[in-house]
Amino acid sequence: MIKTIDLNGDWLLCESGESATWPARVPGCVQTDLLRNGQIPDPFVGTNENEVRWVAEKDWVYTRTFSLSAADLEEAIVELVCEGLDTVATVYVNSQVVLESDNMFLGHRVEIRNAVRAGENELRIVFRSILEVARERGPQPLDVMGSEFGAGREYVRAAQCSFGWDWGPALFNTGIYRPIRLELRSGNRIDSVLVEQVFDPACVTLKLLPELAEEDASARYRVELFFEEECVAQAEADGPEFELDVKDPQLWWCHGLGEHPLYQLRVSLLDGDTPVDVWERRIALCDVKLEQNPDQWGTSFQFVVNGVPIFAKGSNWIPAHPFYSEVTPEKYRELIGSARSSHMNMMRNWGGGLYEDDAFYDACAENGIIVWQDFMFANAYYPTEELYHSIQREADYQVKRLRHHSHIGLWCGNNEMENMAYCMVGKDEERVKNYDTLFNHLLPDAVKEHCPGMAYIPGSAFNPEGFDLGDPNNPESGDVHYWDNVMYGTPIENISKLETRFLSEFGMQAYPHPAILKGVVNDLNITGPEMTHRQKRGEATRVNFNYMMQLHRMPKDYAATAYLSQLVQAFYVRMTVEHTRRCMPQTMGALYWQMNDFWPAISWSGIEFDGRWRALQYEARRFFAPCSVSAKWLGEEQMLVTSNSIISTVHGAELWTVYDAGLPAGEGILDWILFRVDDGSVQLEGQTAVELEPGVSRCQLKRDFTDIFDSSDRSRFVLRTRLSAAGQPQSEHSLYFCAPKQMEFKQAGICSEISQTADCTARVVISAGHVSPKVMLDFDDCGRFTLSDNFIDLWPNEPREIEVMFEQPISLKQAESALRVFSYAESYELKRNEYDELEKKYDPGGFDRPRYECAKPVGVKSSVC
Repeated sequence: MIKTIDLNGDWLLCESGESATWPARVPGCVQTDLLRNGQIPDPFVGTNENEVRWVAEKDWVYTRTFSLSAADLEEAIVELVCEGLDTVATVYVNSQVVLESDNMFLGHRVEIRNAVRAGENELRIVFRSILEVARERGPQPLDVMGSEFGAGREYVRAAQCSFGWDWGPALFNTGIYRPIRLELRSGNRIDSVLVEQVFDPACVTLKLLPELAEEDASARYRVELFFEEECVAQAEADGPEFELDVKDPQLWWCHGLGEHPLYQLRVSLLDGDTPVDVWERRIALCDVKLEQNPDQWGTSFQFVVNGVPIFAKGSNWIPAHPFYSEVTPEKYRELIGSARSSHMNMMRNWGGGLYEDDAFYDACAENGIIVWQDFMFANAYYPTEELYHSIQREADYQVKRLRHHSHIGLWCGNNEMENMAYCMVGKDEERVKNYDTLFNHLLPDAVKEHCPGMAYIPGSAFNPEGFDLGDPNNPESGDVHYWDNVMYGTPIENISKLETRFLSEFGMQAYPHPAILKGVVNDLNITGPEMTHRQKRGEATRVNFNYMMQLHRMPKDYAATAYLSQLVQAFYVRMTVEHTRRCMPQTMGALYWQMNDFWPAISWSGIEFDGRWRALQYEARRFFAPCSVSAKWLGEEQMLVTSNSIISTVHGAELWTVYDAGLPAGEGILDWILFRVDDGSVQLEGQTAVELEPGVSRCQLKRDFTDIFDSSDRSRFVLRTRLSAAGQPQSEHSLYFCAPKQMEFKQAGICSEISQTADCTARVVISAGHVSPKVMLDFDDCGRFTLSDNFIDLWPNEPREIEVMFEQPISLKQAESALRVFSYAESYELKRNEYDELEKKYDPGGFDRPRYECAKPVGVKSSVC
């Protein structure tokens, strides 16, 4: 058997050439070790990112000792195994160079038998400044997009977002970011196992091809497959290739189609009957394919799971921390669990980050999430000739590392480089050749060799006609990125007219909740130095307020700004997703940008850096629901630029239903009510039975309200639609017939009561006597908490129950004092007469605070009722 000596844990760190040392942790990085030892300020606080950038200009040295016995040295082979060195590293054992690496995406296994001795040994790893190496290799940077300090990043095989991106800081992670160990052996070992599945719902055949460190055609193996700790299939075989039949398999389905069972596959290399090495992985028995076939709209782009076409619902994943070793398996499970809770079935691992830790892929498998896997190339031109062999080793290593994950549905060559080729290069022969070599040959060849049958596309977005021939955002084939809103500030409704086969990137920025910035920002003025530092997209503040002001009134403070920006973000993404789902089967996927955050900042994420859900994430749970209703205007609204007046022909609504594949056909009940906003009265209502067919979107009803709009301003009305179907959560949609800023919502009149259901859980019941949109619940200074729903629409005299789970036990008294209920009308300044009315109701003696502060928070059992 193989003996393993763990080299993780305590190390020493020093700057190269300096005598001072500090305790270090491995896995880890230089920045976290320096921070832990008080040598740098917290890079998340204020503008400290600038103050710690000097770290990336230095060379750093990690050292530790390990002991080997004389018996250890009797083993024929002593290997040092490094799973992740970031990035340009030289490894010494007892002052002898045993490894040189300049690619953080490579794992290394090197023989050090001749460098070690019995007793104490020294292991030293020197990391060169990644910036200095980049400057040496690329004194004249190529065209680079998306990176603050982009010069040279394309010459270094590191996470490209380490150099900064339009949502993250430039902190240049450096260190031993994944586990490190020694392995001692005298026999052979299993390097990898190719697992191919011959899919049949009644019997899945596993074709297994072990790859050994030293070739041995006579090797003997035992293979065992376990389900819920019971061995369900096993075999012993000689030779390089063998099969295992799994009868009556428990099939893995993506979320929404069925369960996500996982098997444990164990392949043992035998010496007689004794295992000398064991390769063990969790696998899903499934068939996930990307289909691209001619159809009436061009060429399809849809994923098929076990023969069932799906609409891909999901988001784009970026690294969850700028210091990669800080992301724990628990954090992966939490974030991917949020994806499942939002009815997602796909996650795209974006190409400017890193090939994620095994815990990410395991969490996706456990939660029924298909992985779209990018190779790590993004928004730059890569000097293919200089990096060819390093990239080839990287591709071989990563495809082999991840190929047992059958829930990976696609390997994609790069992010947005085809767009650069089409828009910026034209017919530059050298760059066209480099692009073609890397993305049409090297990478797909690695996928084909090491993971036969796996789908590959050269880039996202991409045009199958060829990167140098047509727009990668081709509406007839391939996938599309839509960023006209960010780039040009186009009308917000334009995306609802977009035609695409698969929409893999789109989104809208939002500002973080004030609690996220507590302790890291002193000044919340969004154009002040600290907040400007957290806005990494140059023109985004202007764009954000452009859209905010199109829809809403001017926010009165930062908290209101964050709240309204999140409503705009959620509205935009919801409008887009509902449009794409209504376009099935022409469009068969929507992955919004982005799922998670990199640090506490302004970004496109649905989940804040601390795990708090933004309005977008709650909205995702609604617009990705398997059985959902949406409504869209009949008519349009225009502003006359010369007079700033609104001309509207909006006169009614279409009501659409979408029913996801995997559900049985059935009937639902669609009901609708047209409310008056000012007094909550019902103007019209109706109900109808509707047919629901799996995988089909359908316009169920058109309703004209011309008579009502002619007699009264359309800004007085809101349409609520609900869809109910057996076994499915009720779906609800609210449709306004103008921008909310034109409407007069009431602030007072929201009642709330809270009761404790356990040490860490509570229930909040809120209600209102009028229409109150997007009511937000919050808890001040209660640590982390989760809500079953938030940013909800309240309808007259219809109470809503919200379940709350606190991370730490909390008393009812604490929960009562912490609860805050924030209504839409509180986001802007009240009119003069509204202040007078509230003064009389709350405090007959007059307010004892500045006249234009926000109204008294609506709390528990408040007199507002």
